[in-house]
Amino acid sequence: MAGSTALAAPVEFTFEDNRVPGGQVYLAIYKADQAKGWDDAPTHQEKLTLGDSENWKTTLELAPGRYAARAFIDVDGNGELKTARSGRPQEPFAISLGDGRKKASIRFQQAVFEVSDSAASVTMPLLYPKGSLDH
Repeated sequence: MAGSTALAAPVEFTFEDNRVPGGQVYLAIYKADQAKGWDDAPTHQEKLTLGDSENWKTTLELAPGRYAARAFIDVDGNGELKTARSGRPQEPFAISLGDGRKKASIRFQQAVFEVSDSAASVTMPLLYPKGSLDH
């Protein structure tokens, strides 16, 4: 008898405009039906090393469902996203492009993408706050 557990599918994450080859990137993935926003706990966390390409790709296995993802490049090496008092990031960061979107949004619901039982791809455009690479 077949089990009811959904098999994981390969999901390709593309970090666009990579200006930090070899940099450490922290990726947090949230299951959209379990999280209401970025303040909830992510269901997956990965620490990755960026490659040399401008549009660097990595593949992770995720079960079918709806997800949102965000990431940051740890320029100062402390394992945490550096922010200003206002909460704005001071290190390079990325938020997943939600289904059908061409521009990233900080809003959780606009970052949600679908993973089916076959391969999927997610675009993560890197954003560089002023001075974020001045270390």
